[in-house]
Amino acid sequence: MKKPHYALQKILKSAALIVPIALTIPLQALPASASILERLAHQPQNALANESSPYLKQHSRDLVKWNTWNKATLKKAMDSGKPIFLSVGYSACHWCHVMQEESFNNPAVAKLLNENYIPILVDREQRPDLDETYMLATEAITGQGGWPNNVWLTPDLKPFYGGIYFPPQKLAKLLSLINEDWRKKPLAIQLEADRIATILAGFFTRKTASKDLTSDTLAKAGQKLLAKFDGFNGGMGTAPKHFNAPALAFITHLASQQNNADAREAMTISLNAIAAGGVRDHLEGGFHRYAVDNNWRTPHFEKMLYDQAQMSEVYLQMYSLTGDRKFADVAVSTLDYVLNDLTAPSGGFYSTRDADSPLTKGAKSHEGTFYIWTPEQFIQTLGKDDADFIIKQLGKETQGEFADKTIIHRNITLEGDELTRFNNLLKKLKQARDSRIKPHRDEKILAGWNGLMISAFAKAATTLKSKKYKTAATKSGEFIWQNMRDDKGFILRSYFEGKASVTSTLVDYAYLSNAFIDLYDATGNKIWLARAEKLVEQMDALFKDEKIGDYFFTATKQGYARIKLRADTALPSGNAVALKALVKLSRRSLDPKYSRRAEAVIAALSGDAVSDAQGGATTFVAAETFLRGTNAANQFASRGRVKLAATLSPDRKQFIVKVKLAPDWHINANKPFEEQFIPTSISLKTGSKVLANIKTTYPKTISRKLGFNSKPLALYENTFTLSTTLPAPASKRITGELTLQTCNNEVCLLPETVKLSVTPVLK
Repeated sequence: MKKPHYALQKILKSAALIVPIALTIPLQALPASASILERLAHQPQNALANESSPYLKQHSRDLVKWNTWNKATLKKAMDSGKPIFLSVGYSACHWCHVMQEESFNNPAVAKLLNENYIPILVDREQRPDLDETYMLATEAITGQGGWPNNVWLTPDLKPFYGGIYFPPQKLAKLLSLINEDWRKKPLAIQLEADRIATILAGFFTRKTASKDLTSDTLAKAGQKLLAKFDGFNGGMGTAPKHFNAPALAFITHLASQQNNADAREAMTISLNAIAAGGVRDHLEGGFHRYAVDNNWRTPHFEKMLYDQAQMSEVYLQMYSLTGDRKFADVAVSTLDYVLNDLTAPSGGFYSTRDADSPLTKGAKSHEGTFYIWTPEQFIQTLGKDDADFIIKQLGKETQGEFADKTIIHRNITLEGDELTRFNNLLKKLKQARDSRIKPHRDEKILAGWNGLMISAFAKAATTLKSKKYKTAATKSGEFIWQNMRDDKGFILRSYFEGKASVTSTLVDYAYLSNAFIDLYDATGNKIWLARAEKLVEQMDALFKDEKIGDYFFTATKQGYARIKLRADTALPSGNAVALKALVKLSRRSLDPKYSRRAEAVIAALSGDAVSDAQGGATTFVAAETFLRGTNAANQFASRGRVKLAATLSPDRKQFIVKVKLAPDWHINANKPFEEQFIPTSISLKTGSKVLANIKTTYPKTISRKLGFNSKPLALYENTFTLSTTLPAPASKRITGELTLQTCNNEVCLLPETVKLSVTPVLK
């Protein structure tokens, strides 16, 4: 289940007029349908058999005669005059599997769908445009959303009723009643569909007044989010608890950039709790999709690529902020899980690992079977004494479908020999679990999700100085560039079984352009910067709203509207990540167009961000980086002509900045020959305290005459280091403020001050 969109809730306060159909009518039980799973293998295939989606293929032998969303199907709906039954899901979706078994292979339900409707099945991961368009309709109609999303549409694709999971008796009753109303009162249904479509289309295309995104504005937004944090268990809100990774990244940003102690504490509590809970796989690595309880112990067991990408980045950010190695260890275990389980031989990253699997071959699949443990399984694997020890430490679930079973977690206090024993037993459990039947893996490669994962690996390569992660990021980026573009060079969204397909959306371009810039930063290879600029050029051509300044989600109208999304959800908003890419390019390119585009997008997004702090999290981070710079160990200055990297010496007594200038560019020396030129200088702080009694060693001055000045200038050029001796070995984060002015033979750029921070690693 997912929560309705904040801004949509505000717009649809009058949505009580949208009356749920027939919810008060008693439902009659359907006859039991025996041997559904056995019969499924022998049923004839439908139109989904040749689709490039594992989810659609899973339904290719359903009793429901599914159609795909294409021109021929939509024409058939118009010609037939029948309403459309649209079901949107994905291959790792537990309740999608349940509806497939209970309803879509139930003869009575299938008969109703096949005779009275045009049934269409959509993979939400391949078609996020249709997913978002009709999910917002369901949220408007019912007040909640989730998957599978089942929506009734008029032949002109306007929604008039919807909902998420329906048990078979209820679904059958709805199908009968809606069909009866469609035959007897088609005009009333059409008017209701027109009304809903008009409301939603207005929401998609609305324009909100821009707001000033000052440091104070961001601090207030942060306080709104911090008020939602669980101070004991960590995370936001109550069960079911989702990671809300974009919001976590924003709170970490506040802790880093504004020295916000409350933000740092909230993130420390949250990330420690998440890392210790059962929502993390302690045997293989990686994160499950969310927790069904408040203390992160009981997960919904799907593993999504985008969660691995975002959460590993958040843990890396906290490692950079605190120097606490345990945050880096969580990031490493997550990234290594992706390398071991979700990476194709080609280098692309697979989409998901399912929640459901059977205990034995041919048995019925259940959620969590691969991950949970019974006392008998513990005894069989470890022996009685060690099994008793594990159960004593971890306990057993007391209610729900996992009652009397154990989920591995680490929110326990063990030391010394007991901790060593516990860790050794986990290794044995992993060996035993490896022999189980793993849940299904969705092996389609999605451009946008791979972009998120490339960014995570690229940043890990820089932060952890890892060649392995740099190789992984580069290989995936190269795979997408070579294999997931059409004959005109535009990105295709999905790759499956050797073929790229499906028109891309804004998120694919935004995530990938941002990822390619991160790859450039990690590798220094300018081809990635050029490719990022190419993607941004295509993104502008396909999605840009010339009137408002931000981006549509699709290049053309899909369904009943051309949607535009500005708010973060479980994934960062495509608009906000497009802004991130523009901001990064404005720091790396002399072309001023990227700054102008960033300003336009900030103006378009700022109003929504201020009204919905959680939805605006990524916008806030990108906007503050553009407006006030950022504070990190690796930075660009002078529109990409200067690259800076800060480190501490091994004894933590020196703050060292490596400076690399582009060919034919120079910066003024610490002591220029003429007063009007800004000297290169550095000051250091720990927290808000300026460090005194420091001494910086500058490189040897080069005297060179440049074309715009008649006299020789005192300059630095090429690659050199600045080394500042600290009054004592660093024990906390050190921030250096480096002031410089960059010139070439024709012009001097404006002076600027860049913040560089380094945190000593805690052992």
